Amino acid sequence: MTSALFQHTDLLRFFCGEVLSLNAFFSAHVVALYFQFDDHAIGSIVGGWQEDAQWTRTSEGTELGVTKGTLLLEDVMQGVTFWSANPDHIEYFRPNYFDGEVAFYDSLASHVHSFLKRLAAGKPPLVTGHDGLRGLEIIQAAIKSNQTGEVVKAVFS
Repeated sequence: MTSALFQHTDLLRFFCGEVLSLNAFFSAHVVALYFQFDDHAIGSIVGGWQEDAQWTRTSEGTELGVTKGTLLLEDVMQGVTFWSANPDHIEYFRPNYFDGEVAFYDSLASHVHSFLKRLAAGKPPLVTGHDGLRGLEIIQAAIKSNQTGEVVKAVFS
């Protein structure tokens, strides 16, 4: 559960600003998180997984409501839909399965390469240790919210 949350909280913070508070619900195979951000945006993550003897299947969806529209991220890499404030304007992005755009795990090597390249050039990494700590704080707030059944402020550091 925490690895999926960790990835999405970084994206949510990148697009929406800092997380102010959240409400979380966990069950045996489903997680639902609802966020309020410092720029008045709201967002949600709903994820689940199923396991049997041969495979594990995850499904995750992220929806963000911001001042310029709504963004829906489907199942990590299946697609993105953006609705602007203009109801006639909708943008879609869907990966092309036939030209290798869905090589999800290849992105990990790209992240490591970027990190090493920036360090070699004397530049700070794009994702800092503070970002990692902040992600852990948000996950801790989600666990506390689930345990108490209350909205939890996510301001720690």
